[in-house]
Amino acid sequence: MSQYGPQYWDKYGSYRTPVAFHLSVVVLLRAYFIWVIAALSRRPELDLMSLFFRSKSDFFIAIAIGSIAILPTLLFCLRRPRDSHKATDRLASIWRHMRWPLIVCALIDLTWLIVQAAHSHYRFSLFLAVQMVIVFWVLWYLVKSRYLTVFFKDWPEPTEKASDDKKDLKKGFIVDAVNKKIALIIALIGCVLIGLMFAFELFEVMWFKVLIGVWVFVFCSSMYRLTPLFKARNRLEHFVQRDAQHLLVFSLMGFFDKKHGPNWLVIQSIERVVSKDDELIICSNNDRQLSVSLPVKKAELEAFMQRIFTTAEKQTITFEQA
Repeated sequence: MSQYGPQYWDKYGSYRTPVAFHLSVVVLLRAYFIWVIAALSRRPELDLMSLFFRSKSDFFIAIAIGSIAILPTLLFCLRRPRDSHKATDRLASIWRHMRWPLIVCALIDLTWLIVQAAHSHYRFSLFLAVQMVIVFWVLWYLVKSRYLTVFFKDWPEPTEKASDDKKDLKKGFIVDAVNKKIALIIALIGCVLIGLMFAFELFEVMWFKVLIGVWVFVFCSSMYRLTPLFKARNRLEHFVQRDAQHLLVFSLMGFFDKKHGPNWLVIQSIERVVSKDDELIICSNNDRQLSVSLPVKKAELEAFMQRIFTTAEKQTITFEQA
């Protein structure tokens, strides 16, 4: 790996993504891009799908072939420094093998283009010829590139935050597994909707278009909550605040950065604070209990609650982890 010096590194100290890799992904996923462009087109007289695919079966086969490259593409989108050594090691161990799905995808893609040419009795088709040349170049690049060898063996190092394993007083907001499960469920719902669209030709139905629009909005919101931008915009101190006499607690609600609250309690009435993964429970001496959902680890949550109260206030409050 020493053959590629600092001029090949990005701001994270990892090897920069080559432009040819971006182009290769676009080529392998071209059926999806054509599909999205055709779906967003509002010109019924321009049938983009028929320009690129002779039949529905050709389109479905192209989608199936391109799906092989989806996992490497998703992992590539996650190729950023993580806040956990465990997550970094897990993603790096998967990433080092992602060159092979791309090679397989390109090989099957080229084979399918040759089959299409054979079905037309090898009559010259400029459209097929251009695709075959481009896909062959992608396959050659993926197989022969020496830079890709080190690129797939490389993964950004964990952030400094991940190195302080005992540092529970961090203010960083950690997105937990709940948001990931929600995003996965919404993605599965999208797959079902796509299947229904093709099975019953629903895309021309207005109510189905509205349903797809709602799904896109919800999916974008769920994916946004997995990004570093969401973590930067929603730190723990934005959810738990106080003034001189009251504790104010907000919780996530709705979509994107939408919050619910504040729910409040008089600090002098608080008797017990229970920190759980994804939940904060505060009990007062007047039998009032406040429970809010916060996608934060319980250790970080308790450390923050210990810090937000004064020494005198903490003497009358019991802190627990459940």
